[in-house]
Amino acid sequence: MTRSVGWWLAAVVLHVVSLIAVYVSVASITGRTPTGALFGAPHIGFVVVSAVVAAALVVAMRNGRNGARITLTVLGGLSVVGTVVGLVFALAVPTPRGATVTLGGPVGVVVDLAQTVCIVVAIVLMYRPHANAYFGRARH
Repeated sequence: MTRSVGWWLAAVVLHVVSLIAVYVSVASITGRTPTGALFGAPHIGFVVVSAVVAAALVVAMRNGRNGARITLTVLGGLSVVGTVVGLVFALAVPTPRGATVTLGGPVGVVVDLAQTVCIVVAIVLMYRPHANAYFGRARH
């Protein structure tokens, strides 16, 4: 179970790094600090709250809470699908200059792919026979 926890925590850290990559990318493109609803306090708040909630779910899962395992599976699956769809869309839709754009730039793409790998590995590890036995013992 501890291996799954490590993968989840790595995904949470990469989630925050992804925000930083987006900020740096937008700042380098526009030449100024990103602001507004997409990049302002609401976005930062969402990232911080989602990271804290994910970390709390990881701790609950580590303590044998099957509901946390299921919630992490659903949220992780949605994250993986969102990342894959976002990257495919970004690569498939050219800008007027013929280039493709992803919000976090090349670093953002690498970070998003690394986060996706961490989530997939964590989900797989959460349902291995040893993990299933762990959650079975926690119920009794």
